[in-house]
Amino acid sequence: QSGARFLWLDIYNDSLGEFANAVISNGIEKGNWKLTFNVETFDKICKTIKETAFSSGNVDNPDDPIFLALNLKTNNNIVTLNRMQKTIYKYFRDNLLGPEFSYMRGDVPNIPIKKLMKKVVIFSSAGAEGSNLEEIINYSWDNDENNIRVIDYKSLDKTLTSVDAIKLNPNDVYEYNKTGLTIVIPEESGFFTRNYNPDPYLKSGCQFICMNYQNIDDDMNKYITSYRYSSFKLKTRQR
Repeated sequence: QSGARFLWLDIYNDSLGEFANAVISNGIEKGNWKLTFNVETFDKICKTIKETAFSSGNVDNPDDPIFLALNLKTNNNIVTLNRMQKTIYKYFRDNLLGPEFSYMRGDVPNIPIKKLMKKVVIFSSAGAEGSNLEEIINYSWDNDENNIRVIDYKSLDKTLTSVDAIKLNPNDVYEYNKTGLTIVIPEESGFFTRNYNPDPYLKSGCQFICMNYQNIDDDMNKYITSYRYSSFKLKTRQR
């Protein structure tokens, strides 16, 4: 409802074995540890997106595309993955990209936005191999043939001296983003949902800058202000 059109979902199994279903949580893939107080089913998440994102009564930009980033932490549980495919078809069958973009084969960065209106674009990590879900994934940041990557928010901010993230050259990132896609994510392993200064990533042309929407702080306000008129902005060089 705030206008976001890129949604990052951490996917886990709600149980093990043949009765497993996909749930949204935060945790550790090994051992299927879920560290949030509660979880939400993937089915309910997709149903909410379908009812909200493309409805003019709920959002101001119902024609804009939706990008779903599926961060699969399901230990390649085929049961869970196949059920995810069924859920996506159930709610987004008419919004999915054509077969030329199946199995991560299409050139997503070069699709004109006008051809993506009211479409759902599926990004994914590794982990869907051999499942029905693999067919409808359009692009993967773990596929060497796809021009997309995920970077840590600490990698470009010069004010952060953390040693647990690879530091990147802003000019190199800017050049990469002319033809490739970059997803910036907040801290994954912490227990707190802190936000970060989005300016270095906006200036470097990063297309998807993930923020914790439940945490309204100065950084979140800066981010929301930048997109107050549109969920999509023309990239320009900023100094």
